[in-house]
Amino acid sequence: MQQVQNYYKHILPNAAAYIHYFNELRATLESRYQKNPASIKHGTEIILLPLHYDDFDELIMSHDNKQLALQAYHKHIDHTALRYLSKPNRWMAANAKFVQRSNIGAWSTFEEYIPLIALLYLAANDREMPTCDGYTLDSRFEHFIYALALIGRAHNWDQTNEYGAEYDNLQGDKPSCFSGVLRRLMQSVLGHPLLCILTPEMVDAELRDFVREHFYKCWEQLDTEQQQNLTITYDLYIEKLQPELEQSLCAVLLSFNIPNTQQEVFLNHMQRKWNEQWSEFDTQRIRQRLHLAKDGLEACHAHTLGALGFSELLEKTTTDQSLSMQ
Repeated sequence: MQQVQNYYKHILPNAAAYIHYFNELRATLESRYQKNPASIKHGTEIILLPLHYDDFDELIMSHDNKQLALQAYHKHIDHTALRYLSKPNRWMAANAKFVQRSNIGAWSTFEEYIPLIALLYLAANDREMPTCDGYTLDSRFEHFIYALALIGRAHNWDQTNEYGAEYDNLQGDKPSCFSGVLRRLMQSVLGHPLLCILTPEMVDAELRDFVREHFYKCWEQLDTEQQQNLTITYDLYIEKLQPELEQSLCAVLLSFNIPNTQQEVFLNHMQRKWNEQWSEFDTQRIRQRLHLAKDGLEACHAHTLGALGFSELLEKTTTDQSLSMQ
């Protein structure tokens, strides 16, 4: 977490900045809700449910419809996350524990965590920060919102069904206890390099994605006939190791080599993405994998790194050829 604090400290220099981004998060949740509000169906009519409790309270509806409406609110991720960050939360269960209460109503213990929530919001919503662990920029942010919603209804999941699975009782909000909030918040931002632990396997995965994308772009520059001829020639050489094929094969495969400038751009990107976790050892590990001999197939990335994507292109071409002949 210290790395994240250091990285965003220029954006969050003081308490006012934390409050600003916390309010921005609330505004974002309100906007998301307005674009996709909770709703219930009454006959053939779809009733869109308002954002604020006072507006909801003014709706004229039957007791059954009101209960359905409350359940719709409780199921809505954006609205639930917003309620968790609201003072007061008019949707709070009357018997909810771990909440603050006064003459204005009840609310969760979020206020003590505003600095951390604002920091995590910045991290989750940083469109300039690359992702990791299979997350996209959108899914990283969606997971953060979902985590906030779960904190707001943590103790609505205290019961189990006949199969032993926990479920949401869809009653009034019962948020997490104070200590549970911290644990859940610390797990709310996934797919952020400064909150991931870089392992050798992840370094290999970064290289694989980089190489695969490069091979694909090179492959797309060939027409269908060139792709088929290259596939046939490569397969013949691998199957029979005919020396007379090596020279012509190398001439084509050299076009798949990754230029040194592109390699350096990739390494610089890794250093920025992983920050202090990226070490000189990781850089040398990548350089070693990308190193080429001076001649022969060992001078071709498509051969030395074929398992990272080139062989897939050959297999796909072979499969496509077989299907076209059927």
